[in-house]
Amino acid sequence: MKQYPRVIVALTLISEDAVKTAGFKNPKYLGDPVNLTRLFSKFEVDEMCILDISERFDAERVSRETLSAILESAFMPISFGGGVTSFQKAKEIFQLGFDKVVIKSGINELNLIEEIVANYGQQSVIACLDVELDQASYKVNGQQMKQNEIVNYVQTLESRGVGELLVHDVVNEGKRIGYSLKKIATLIADSVEIPVTVGGGIASHDEIPKLLVGSRIDSVVASSLFVYNSSTDAIFISYPPLKSRNL
Repeated sequence: MKQYPRVIVALTLISEDAVKTAGFKNPKYLGDPVNLTRLFSKFEVDEMCILDISERFDAERVSRETLSAILESAFMPISFGGGVTSFQKAKEIFQLGFDKVVIKSGINELNLIEEIVANYGQQSVIACLDVELDQASYKVNGQQMKQNEIVNYVQTLESRGVGELLVHDVVNEGKRIGYSLKKIATLIADSVEIPVTVGGGIASHDEIPKLLVGSRIDSVVASSLFVYNSSTDAIFISYPPLKSRNL
């Protein structure tokens, strides 16, 4: 039987604009996020993830009106991340119509995770791990960790109800030079029962199945790959057809 991995499109927003960064620096304007969402809907993408990075660049948060318009244009499951550090904020996101919340800065607030899960179910919470290789160990959301500590960490998140993990290559993010964390992402996937998604730096559509073969990694999230021409920074919306994603 053919298997097709879940391929998620990420859009990063600053205020009301869709932008693209490289290593979360130097944001470049992409366009109206509502129009981009409408275009991706026509491609019948598996899922979308909206990430509000406004605060990082001292801009205002995305308005409820813009988020509502994005949801009205989306004909796929859609998650939201950015500033979800309280149950009230998560509640507002779900009331707008998002299917999941992505939590990073609130990830160590285990009571927050438990409260969201109790009200919206395990599938509603994605824990984002911003990971970078640091000599013999790793940095996970800015905290130095060895491999065994990372395993214990993700198993604790799973035990508190997190429904999915996103292992994000923050060094290669937006650079289209390849995902560099398959080793630790594979270890994480082997350590938990919940789905594990990888993203950051994905270089080509061909890289997607290669990341998943021989591992329990469930899916891939990418942005630059789907909004830029393959060889330039010219905006070009694309998405891989099912037949190119055979495992």
